[in-house]
Amino acid sequence: MTATPAEQIRSVLTEAEADVSAGFALADSLGAQADDALATLLAAAALAGGALGAVQAAAAFTRVRPRPRPLPGLERAVDDPFTQTLLGFGLIEAQGAIALVLEVAEQLDAPGAAARALAAFDVAATTALRQAEEIWEVVGTSGSATVHGFDALWREARRRTAQHPRAARRRAVGIAHLAGATA
Repeated sequence: MTATPAEQIRSVLTEAEADVSAGFALADSLGAQADDALATLLAAAALAGGALGAVQAAAAFTRVRPRPRPLPGLERAVDDPFTQTLLGFGLIEAQGAIALVLEVAEQLDAPGAAARALAAFDVAATTALRQAEEIWEVVGTSGSATVHGFDALWREARRRTAQHPRAARRRAVGIAHLAGATA
């Protein structure tokens, strides 16, 4: 039985949340046989899932971190208000990107699907890039060892956004909207 596009998207989201590189491998594999809109959305799912996975990994890392940032009155890393805010925003942003990807996945057969997939890709890419950078504010130099994997999201997000430049995808969405193809 062949999985529906929405099921494929959910599989990529789940895989990327657990391991961003594996999520992109699955997205690439599924995207090789897909039309442009679905392939774009699969990549968006890997970006959004990877962003959520990075936020969750940073939270887990913070829970076991031996000492907090050097701020007065802090005894545990989880009590750092800066870390709490960054992780909160990261969670909100990643969940928003995932919600958009899932919404677009349900509308892939509707007119304007390619433009909506590009828009979802843009939101997911922006989210992944921001989380890939802000994660370092949470984990600090303690998380810089490759074994933790916090660098993988940045590498994958930069590679994918270099393949699909921001200005080009935003222009394509604008053209489609001006033509009445998107809502």
